[in-house]
Amino acid sequence: MVLMKHLSVAVPCYNVEKYLRKCLDSFSDDRLRQDLEVLIIDDGSTDSTAEIAREYVERYPDIFRLIQKENGGHGSAVNAGIANATGRYFRIVDGDDWVHTDNLIALIGLLKDTETDLVVDQKTKVDMTTGKESFIKLPPGIMFNHEYALLDVSSDEICHFYALHTLSVRLPLLK
Repeated sequence: MVLMKHLSVAVPCYNVEKYLRKCLDSFSDDRLRQDLEVLIIDDGSTDSTAEIAREYVERYPDIFRLIQKENGGHGSAVNAGIANATGRYFRIVDGDDWVHTDNLIALIGLLKDTETDLVVDQKTKVDMTTGKESFIKLPPGIMFNHEYALLDVSSDEICHFYALHTLSVRLPLLK
C-alpha cells in the first residue's frame, strides 16, 4: 500500500539552470521523504534544467519526479503540476526560488493536523545582491498564525496579498 504524501510541490521551470540546484537542495532532506513529493515541471527548457532535475530524481526518487512538456508558459506548467500531484495539499515554488527546509517541515506538520482548505504562509523577500531577507507585511487586520473563515479575509485589499505561491491548497479543491 502506497501512503499519500501530505504535500505536493510543483516547481515550474524554464531555463533556470543557474538557480535550480539551490531550489531542489532545499527539498533534499531525508526528513521529507515520507511526506513530500516535488514535481519538477520542465516547461520546454533549452538549457540544462532537465539534466539537473534528473540528478535529483535519481538521488531522491521518493521525493522528486520530473515532468517534461512543451513550452506553454508558467500557467501551463502549474496546471501540469496540479494534474500530476498526488498529495493532500498542493503548492508552487518556482525553480528560481527556494524554501527554508526547517520551515517546510513545520508546515507539513501543520498540514498533517488540519483539514482546512487553504493555509497561507508569510512571504519573505530576499535581496539577491546582499542576501538580506525581509518579511512582506501582512494586510491590515490580519494576524500571523491565526485561523480565519475565507469570507472574513476576502476583501480586495487582502486578496491582492495572496498569491498561489504563498498558499497550500487542499488538492481536491484545485482538481
